[in-house]
Amino acid sequence: MKNIYLFLASILLLAFPLQVLAAVDITVKDNSTTNIKSVSVSIDTGTDTLDKIVVAVESSEDVKITEVNTGTISCSSFDYAELSNITTITCELDKAISIEGVLANILFTSTSTD
Repeated sequence: MKNIYLFLASILLLAFPLQVLAAVDITVKDNSTTNIKSVSVSIDTGTDTLDKIVVAVESSEDVKITEVNTGTISCSSFDYAELSNITTITCELDKAISIEGVLANILFTSTSTD
C-alpha cells in the first residue's frame, strides 16, 4: 500500500512543469512630447534572476511602431520583431542577474488623437 502512494506521488511530481518562472513587474510609461511619441518598457525582477527576457507589447491598430531602441538594461543580444500590432522584444543577458531598469524605448506614430 505504501508503494502505491510513493508511485502516485512520483507521477504527480512528473506531471508538473519543471520550467521555473520569475515574478517580474513590467511597466509601460508614455514619454510622448508634442513632437515625438514614445513609450518606455521598464522591468523590475526584484530578487529573481533572469538570463533572458521576452516581452510582447500590443498596440492599437492605428499605431505604427517606427523604432525600438535599447534602454538602460545592458543586453548582450537585443532584438525585436513585429507581427501585426504585436511587438516582441527579446533581451539576452550574459548571465542570470536581477534586473531593474528600462528594457526598451519604443517610438511610434498614430493616426488617432487619443
